[in-house]
Formats: sequence, structure tokens, C-alpha cells
Amino acid sequence: MSVSRFAWLSLVVSLFAIGCGDDPVGSGTDSGVDGGGGTQDGSMMGDGGMNEGPSITSTAPTTATVDEPYEYTLAATGTGTVRYSVSTGPAGMTVDESTGVVSWTPDTVGTEAVLFQAKDDVGTADQMVTIVVSEKVMGALPVFTSTPPTQAIVGVEYVYDADADSSQMLTWSLPVAPTGMTIDSGSGEVSWTPSAGQVATHDVTVRATNVDGGFADQEYEIVVNPENSAPIINSMAQDTMATVGVPFVYDEDNRASAVYSGTSITWSKVSGPTSFNIGPSGVIAWTPVVADAQAGQPISITIRATDDQNRSSDQTFMVTVGQIPVITPIDDFSVTEGDAVSLTAVATPSAGVTWELLMPSSASIDGTGLVNWNSTGQAGNTITFEIRATNAFGVSSIESFDVTVNAYVPEPASITSVPPATVFQGEVYSYDATAVGAATIAWQLGTPSSGTPAAGIAITTNPATGGAVTLEWDTTAVSPGAYTVALEADNDDGDPDVQEFTVTVLARPPVPVIDLGTTPPPTTVFVGSAYSYDVNLTAGSSSAGVVWTLG
Repeated sequence: MSVSRFAWLSLVVSLFAIGCGDDPVGSGTDSGVDGGGGTQDGSMMGDGGMNEGPSITSTAPTTATVDEPYEYTLAATGTGTVRYSVSTGPAGMTVDESTGVVSWTPDTVGTEAVLFQAKDDVGTADQMVTIVVSEKVMGALPVFTSTPPTQAIVGVEYVYDADADSSQMLTWSLPVAPTGMTIDSGSGEVSWTPSAGQVATHDVTVRATNVDGGFADQEYEIVVNPENSAPIINSMAQDTMATVGVPFVYDEDNRASAVYSGTSITWSKVSGPTSFNIGPSGVIAWTPVVADAQAGQPISITIRATDDQNRSSDQTFMVTVGQIPVITPIDDFSVTEGDAVSLTAVATPSAGVTWELLMPSSASIDGTGLVNWNSTGQAGNTITFEIRATNAFGVSSIESFDVTVNAYVPEPASITSVPPATVFQGEVYSYDATAVGAATIAWQLGTPSSGTPAAGIAITTNPATGGAVTLEWDTTAVSPGAYTVALEADNDDGDPDVQEFTVTVLARPPVPVIDLGTTPPPTTVFVGSAYSYDVNLTAGSSSAGVVWTLG
């Protein structure tokens, strides 16, 4: 049978208390959680009374990081002098006996079980801690954002203010550099005054190191020119593109700079567009105009630096000028819920333009500027659209417009025409029916609710509108009488409209015959006299419906 050291300690203390005549119930081990994830035990002993052993009051951290010091100071209260130690723990962990300061730098990921102890004149208290060791999370490496000058002149101070993006503090150094070159470890400023014996090409490495020890190097060559050389332009145009109406950016100061042996320097423009200007001090001012946009072709610009000894150097750079893409205005409009919205945005100039729909997220836009959206579920809302057109220079414009979505109001088909009521037998009955209603109207003949259905009616719909239809019925073989027709118009926007009507087929009367035998017409008349003839029909002819005309 094995006995844990804590049970053994409890047994020893209990036996000691019994041997001293103390109440064994009042002796033993006081155990509890230390509040920091560890467990502490304190021994109590008495000599005619109860004396508590030490009590650990500090809370141990339960996490640590590889290659970073574990920081913890063990603290306890007790009788007399309290001494600290680590009974069980990882290799290399120590505790200062007097101060309780724990020293340990983990080198491996994992879990460590640690038993700290505090001893006083009465007894011992234990603190058990489980420490989880994690891998160190390194910060992102620095990224250089500055460009070094690569030319220098003997006797003229060379200065380079190195810069890099980093989320941590940086320390600067020069692993590789010519003799005499220095760098400010805090700011990154490189300075050097080349001597006559250093006229050559030199390798330079600038290093930026973050707090985690991660670093980035910038390697370059610097050419040292002899004393009294012509000015060396060490600035450069950052932009190779410009936009009409937008100020051009040469560098962060918009100023050309150079190193030179003389006492002063003057700047001038050698060639370039009329709108480009550089002042004597090197300040560049240029807001491109439309004339500078040469159909996407780059413009050559040359500037000159001249010192007081009339020595000069030129710098030529190329800039392509474009125009802001202006989107043709789109007026606000309204639609009915369920309608699909489709429109094409147009930008001028359009070359190289890319399209982006900023809102709403439910709509889409393609590379040609075609916008598509469906208004379903948006009744009563006004939706704002924002479209952005961006040219190859990164310059953009935005056009916005509103689309109001009206609630859909059903508009079922309704027949508005009145059909003819009669037709003579043998004639073709014709009825041009019309109707109103939303969307396309479909026509068909239905089954009458009563009467004798008219058979053989042909129906023809106007395919252009769907709102008009022609009914034709040849009555040649139809007996005289009343016939019922049911005409239906439907647009799927409600119940169909049914027009039920009666067409009466009339018997055709006998052909009237003029009675020429009884009363023949006069065949002569005197000039200036009125001609009169009373025409009569034969006895078997009916005058009903007869219309008289002169042939």
C-alpha cells in the first residue's frame, strides 16, 4: 500500500499531537484551494494551544510562454521566518528561499505540475499549480516603407531617414555599412559624410528589429562621387499616374531634393506640360488639365538642379494622366413590388473603368455597369443605390439614386366593349372586343350558363397588346334564332371577366323588286323642269329595311 506524502504528513502531525497530549481532532492538515488553481496545505501544531502553520497568500499564474520568463513571487504568512522552495517542478525552475521569487524560462510547449512550499517555525504549506506552456506568438515582421538615396558626394553629409511599418517598437541597426556610417537605433536615421578615399560603390544593409526579435533588412548600394561633382538628385517621383483636376504628388513633401558640393541649388523645368511647374526651391505644383490626358500615353517630364558653380543634373520621369470617370446622372424612379430593375450605368471616359455597387447588397453590377435587382418584398420602401466607377489610376466617382417600391395593387381584366346583338343569316358576325387590366390579357371562349351556344366562332387576339380580340362567326349554315356567347378575359391578376351575351340571327327578307311594269319611270324631261319618279315595289316585296340609293 502506498501512502501519499500529504497523508503521511497528516499522520505524522497527528501522532505528534497525540504524543504531546493534545486533542488529535484539533491537529492535522488544513487543505484548501489557493484561489489560483493550486491547492495549499498548512500544518498546525500546538504546545498547550493551537499554532497555525504558514499560509500561502499569493496566486500562481497558470500559463507561461516558451522563451519568456515565468513571473511569480511566492508569498506566505507564518510564525517566525518563512522559507520558500519548489518541491516538484520542471528542470531549471528555482525559488529564492528568502524572497519567494520564482525563476524559470520554459523552453518546451506542454503542461507542468509544480509544487511550491512555504516553511515556518511551525510547519509547511504546499501550493500545487498546473502551468500550461504555449508557443510564443511572434509579431509580424517590419515592412520597409522608405526608399534610400543611392548617391553621395565626398564631403557632403548623406542622410537617410529609414522607416518601416510595424505594430511593435523597432530597433535600428546597420549590419553592413561603410566606415563612418551610423544609424540612430531609435529613429532609424542614417548619417554619413564620405571621405575622399571612399569614392566607390558601397554595400549597405539597414535592419529593423521588433520587440519579438523579428527583423527585416533593406539592402542597397550607394555610389560615392568625387568632390565638386554636379548635383545629384536623390528624390524621385512616387506616382507614375495622375488624374485631371487632382494635384500630382511627387513625393511626401512634393519637393525635389539633391546633394551638391556648392553653397546653393536652383531648380527648373526642362520639359513637360505647360501646366507643370517647379519653383526655384524645388517645390512641384501640378494639377493636370484635360490637354495632359494623352489617350493613356505617358508624359515625359524633366527637371534640372543647378548649383552655384553652374553644375547641373537632370531627372526625367514619366507620368500617365487620366480623367475622372464621370457617371451619367441617374434620376430617381419608382417601381411596383415584384418588378425587376435593370439599368446600365455609363461613365465618361469609359476606358479602363471598373464598376462597384456599394449598396444595396441585394443588387448586383457586372463589368459593363449593368445593374440588376428584384423589388420583391420591398413594398413601401425607398432603396438607395450607390454605384462607383474607378479608373486605372485609382480615381473614382460615385452616383447615387433612389428607387421607390410601390405596393402591388391587383388590376384584374375587365371587358369594356359592347357586342353587336344581331346578324342576318348568311353574313359574318364580327365583334372587336377590348379590355383593361394589368399585364397581358389572355382571351378565350367559355361555356355559356344558359341558352343555345353559338358554335363555330373564331377568335383572334392582337399579339402586340393582348388587350384586343376579334370574334368572327359565319352564319351561312346557322338557322335563325338566338345564340349565347361567353367571352373570357384573364390576366392572372384576379378572377377572369366573363362577358355573356346573346346574338340573334335574323332570317334574311326577300330581295325587293321594283315594279317597273305598273309605273314605268319617265324617260324625258324639259330643261329647267323638275324630274320626278315615284318608285314602287312589286306586291310581293317588303319595304322593311330597304335603303334606297342611286346607282
